[in-house]
Amino acid sequence: MNDPLDSPAWESGDVVGSRYPAPPLSPEGFELLVKKVLDAGSATLSQYQSNHREVIKTDDGTYEFDVTTRVSAHGFDYLTLVECKAYKSPVKREKVQEL
Repeated sequence: MNDPLDSPAWESGDVVGSRYPAPPLSPEGFELLVKKVLDAGSATLSQYQSNHREVIKTDDGTYEFDVTTRVSAHGFDYLTLVECKAYKSPVKREKVQEL
């Protein structure tokens, strides 16, 4: 798959300047862009892993998350779950509470 940051609109800056710019990406492209941003910020972490569309099984069901990250630091294991939303306006509180 092509790198989401290679999008001509992204390179030209067409997504800059609006308070809530719509990315010139498909939903999957946006998810991969978010993953890439998280991965870029992890350069100093020695035990870091990220996954796209990871399926996690729990006692109450099976869930697929757009991006997950795992890091071990200071004796703790951290799991971050990311649901990507590329809306033109802020995400409503009710939508966040559903997660």
